[in-house]
Amino acid sequence: VLVVAHEGVRYSVPGAVLAFHPGMAKLRLHNLQGGRADPMVTAMALQPGDRVLDCTLGLGTDAIVAASVVGPEGVVEGLEAVLPIFLVVADGLSRYAKGGEALTAAMRRVRPQWAEASAFLGHARPADYDVIYIDPFFERPVAASCAITPLRILGAHETEPLRAAALRALEVARRRVVVKGSRGSTFCQGMPVEQIVGGRHSNVEYAVLRIR
Repeated sequence: VLVVAHEGVRYSVPGAVLAFHPGMAKLRLHNLQGGRADPMVTAMALQPGDRVLDCTLGLGTDAIVAASVVGPEGVVEGLEAVLPIFLVVADGLSRYAKGGEALTAAMRRVRPQWAEASAFLGHARPADYDVIYIDPFFERPVAASCAITPLRILGAHETEPLRAAALRALEVARRRVVVKGSRGSTFCQGMPVEQIVGGRHSNVEYAVLRIR
């Protein structure tokens, strides 16, 4: 059931209710403003004015952080293949107004699209984007990450379309392709991994793929 209410759109299925929330984006923006590094931003080598494609928008947290860094001169497009998730998140990005001016401005700059990444990239031209980002579902879920449980229940889990998207991204991105994953992930096997960026005490790492 898709529910449209005053506080926003939410989607309900047995066992899950999906509603928009920017998650850790506010804290991550605060850390960046305080001069602390963000591993995703480091891996993507983001610069003001960059054009970024997030192939796995989900709840939009990473896209919001990217939009904050690239600023008003940059572009962040986010692809979401699952229609109910897209409707919830697109509404939230356009209307959510808690968390301060910096967070709100970053959310409004994200451009969500209902699209499957490999098909979308099939029509993209080389150098359309400076950075292309892919965040597949972790092969081993992080037990403490209950905030994305509804997303995990509702989301698309097929890895082959995303692997195809990653390989096509190498032909489209002008500067970087970055894949997020857990330590020991097999998603990037056979891909030209140039660098791994990850926190010393974090299970999350970012694989930077070598552009062809």
